[in-house]
Amino acid sequence: MNEPGILFYLIVILSCLILAVAGLFVLVNFGRLFRGQIRNELLRKNVVAWLAIFFLSCAITPLGGGLFLMVASFGWFYTILIQASVTMLYTLTVFNLCRFIAEHPGLRKLSFLKHKLLILLTLIIGAEAVNLPVSYLIFRDHKEYQTYLKYSMVTNLYLTTTIGLVYAMVSYLDIERKRKFDEKELELSQLRELKSKAELDALHSKVNPHFLYNALNSIADLSVTDGKKARQMTIALADLFRYSINYSNNNFSTVKDEV
Repeated sequence: MNEPGILFYLIVILSCLILAVAGLFVLVNFGRLFRGQIRNELLRKNVVAWLAIFFLSCAITPLGGGLFLMVASFGWFYTILIQASVTMLYTLTVFNLCRFIAEHPGLRKLSFLKHKLLILLTLIIGAEAVNLPVSYLIFRDHKEYQTYLKYSMVTNLYLTTTIGLVYAMVSYLDIERKRKFDEKELELSQLRELKSKAELDALHSKVNPHFLYNALNSIADLSVTDGKKARQMTIALADLFRYSINYSNNNFSTVKDEV
């Protein structure tokens, strides 16, 4: 195998950066991707997890030198096929195990820190449990098998830790967003309550109960002694309330209207 040139390394570095950005984008938008396209939530999560793991694992594979060995041994097509198959194995086992822990009602009662640490440890241990036999199958015939195995373990640890920390950060930001949203909702609810109270106080001030009681008592007395005056007083009381209600949104009125 000929030593790759500088251009090859530059292409690999640029491709790795693009894949890393794509993987982080998928992780950050994990809960939103393909919501309209894939109706089954479990299938959607597995598809998104596969994409994130594939992008990030492809981005860091060259760090250990394993990429060049795989390309030399199997060619580009089979190297990509192997990477996709290994990613599928990670998704079906490690991701779904972590998903079970993340969504289990009993474990969700743990504190935020303990819950995320449990997920991170599960992610690291599960990923290494898959990585070791896979690396053995790929590099077992190479004379520097132990060196590549060590690099593979380190890069896998780096990848899983990065994914776990990004997941924890996104979860924390999501909790903070919900908390701030709830605070805004509570504030709006309190403002609506204050507004209703102010409107009731304004109505109470316009319809003074003592005034109304006295007026009704006077009308009741007049209805016995002078029915005509009782009728006039009832009409006047109705006009007074009609005037107060019609002017509920105005701060000023003419002296003629008041008289």
